[in-house]
Amino acid sequence: TWVTSEAYIGGQWLSIPSDTDLYATMSFYEDGRYYGDSELFGSDWGTYTLSGKTLKTYYEGILLYTYTINSLTAISAEVTMAYAGADIPIRLMKQTSFDD
Repeated sequence: TWVTSEAYIGGQWLSIPSDTDLYATMSFYEDGRYYGDSELFGSDWGTYTLSGKTLKTYYEGILLYTYTINSLTAISAEVTMAYAGADIPIRLMKQTSFDD
């Protein structure tokens, strides 16, 4: 499970408080399913594919979002979300206390 922590907006990294629309979590499962809890990641169950550094999420078989993984460690990631012609850099933290 990954949680949004920062977004690159207006030329700077800004923290994402948990009470804002940009705050989101997304859980990935080995069988190709994921669950997102906000519009940022899709607010339902879906599927995903991972090819190299490209992660694509789908809802009911339709491409929802494409993410380019810029960096990844065991506890953090920086991705660029492509949606509707915009690229949005986002930093994520692994949520280790979440019970899947």
